[in-house]
Amino acid sequence: METSSLPPLPPAAPEPHSSNGGKLRALFSPAALKKEIRQVAVRFPVTLVFVALLSVYAITFVWDVKWPDDLAVSVGISLSLGALMSLAAYVWNEFLCFGRRQTLWLGATVAFVTVNFFYLYNRAAHLSFVDGIGYAAAYTALVVALLFLPAVRRSTVRLQWLYSVAILEAIAMALLLSFVLGTFCSLVFGTLNLLFGLSDFKIVGTLGILLAGTLPVVAGLCYIPRFDALADVAADEKAVAGHGISVFTKNVLLPLAVVYILILYLYGLKILITFNLPDGYVSWMVIGLVSVTLLIVYGLQGFVCSTSAKAETRRLAQLALRCLPALLFPLLVLMSVAIFYRINQYGVTPSRLYVATFNVWAYFVVAYLFFAARPRLNLVASSFALIFLLTSVIPHFNYCSWGLRAVHDKVETELRRAGAEDFPLSYGQLTDLINTLPRDRAESIATDLSWLDEWDNHSAVSDLVASDETLYRWKLLDGYSGEDTRIIRVNKKVEPEVSPVPHAYSSVQYHTKWYYDDFAPDSSGRYKMELITDVWLDLPVDSLSQLGAEDEFRPVRVSVLDSPDAVFYMTECTLNGDRTKSKPYSNITVSGYLFRK
Repeated sequence: METSSLPPLPPAAPEPHSSNGGKLRALFSPAALKKEIRQVAVRFPVTLVFVALLSVYAITFVWDVKWPDDLAVSVGISLSLGALMSLAAYVWNEFLCFGRRQTLWLGATVAFVTVNFFYLYNRAAHLSFVDGIGYAAAYTALVVALLFLPAVRRSTVRLQWLYSVAILEAIAMALLLSFVLGTFCSLVFGTLNLLFGLSDFKIVGTLGILLAGTLPVVAGLCYIPRFDALADVAADEKAVAGHGISVFTKNVLLPLAVVYILILYLYGLKILITFNLPDGYVSWMVIGLVSVTLLIVYGLQGFVCSTSAKAETRRLAQLALRCLPALLFPLLVLMSVAIFYRINQYGVTPSRLYVATFNVWAYFVVAYLFFAARPRLNLVASSFALIFLLTSVIPHFNYCSWGLRAVHDKVETELRRAGAEDFPLSYGQLTDLINTLPRDRAESIATDLSWLDEWDNHSAVSDLVASDETLYRWKLLDGYSGEDTRIIRVNKKVEPEVSPVPHAYSSVQYHTKWYYDDFAPDSSGRYKMELITDVWLDLPVDSLSQLGAEDEFRPVRVSVLDSPDAVFYMTECTLNGDRTKSKPYSNITVSGYLFRK
């Protein structure tokens, strides 16, 4: 008996990698959205509870629930930390395959949130600057933990890239949905208000929070990739992901970074030629450049990880990944000189400690990126988050606490040098003491006290100054006798009007000229100011200084040196300086009309 044999079935076509178009179709499909929300409830239940509680918390403000300030801050910070921490616990547990340990992680998250809430609520004082930095560090570390995979051996470069791209796409989809639904709510309720006079802020605000806030967040959670599916995609080296990010990095960020590097190299060359110290702002410029360079290195990974990229594009990406870290090293040296000079000259502050730490960390990162054959960028991100956490959140052993103590001790030392013995001083005693000091020391103390004090938290200065008044720099220096300011303007109320316009001059131009901290009399005591090129004025500063502040005068004719065909009529003059210094009027502004024949 013969049996007919069926022809073999063709091999199944590989499942296509999800594209942005597919995600967009699912995003605006109610059935797909409903299905994925159920999946989120199963996959991230604790995170969903925190998101729901955050939504209720936000809605209470719309309905005018009167929260005590301490309770409102405590609840808001604790719930937002709980949402991020629980999500990080779920994601890391899936990747590390910890299984039942997930319950332990989530229990620790809930316990931390509870302790954090009671800590904040039972504090005697409001959140301080140090507290703010600590929580900023915690949020930064959690965001890094969600954007990058754990730095373990089986986490390949391609898998890292695909995961981070998927997270960025999830964020983009959530923002897009939030924009669409937020715009829809505004149009609908705006139209109802215009046509029917229906306007209820509480209902509009509630629906806006739910539709433009809560729903997009839940939708974003739907697109966080599962690692088993991600590993299958990573195995296919021809699969394209994040191509737009790589193209934008190559065509936009890379050229801009090269131009900026060239500018900073020219500045460094100027420093070497003039043998000067770099400006303090260079530190922040280099920090920005290093951050952008790390983004470029990350963005170009898409070309390196995919065999479908063109050969010349891959070569360009590999060249950039090799050269950019090497080009950063001299700029890091320039940054080191700038920041450590300022620390030596002006002392320690939290911001300078953070900048110095970033500088040292960047040396190691640049060396790692240059020498590693295939650097793991998640390791770079994790190291940054870890260092930021360790230097920010440990009570009494963080940069903010150290910086506050350093500035506090510096102010106390200066006040004792000025004659203060019994602390705390009254506000009047403090201003009287500042009034006796040279200008530079007075400004230093006023600046430091203003930085230490906060609007509603005076604990950092309470042992120095016994005052509930906020210490503002300008107010502490308001009565400083060493300062001498004259603001002298033309009198516009003179009757009859006196015209400053002379006869026989063919042109007139209005000019304003100012000097700041570098104006001084010559050897004969005359103040000569170059108004414009080759036009020098002989200013009667000795006479002007006899006028009181805010005095007014008729337009004054000022001598123009070595220019017999020109005359200058001064209509306004500002004299500002320090009588205790050798340059009593180093800041001068002059305005008026220059006539030429």
